[in-house]
Amino acid sequence: MLGLSDVPNPGKIETVAPIEIDDDDSSALTVAAENDRILDYHENLAHVLAKQGIKI
Repeated sequence: MLGLSDVPNPGKIETVAPIEIDDDDSSALTVAAENDRILDYHENLAHVLAKQGIKI
């Protein structure tokens, strides 16, 4: 609160080097994204069905 910080230089903005993604990483990211979409679909479906009084 008094300007004291554990951060060595809080005013300095550090840049982060971009990471390279190989084909294996890309495939894993694609699968993870698809899994997220499927989960979202099922959650939305359960919500819609629950609003209609249908329990799954």
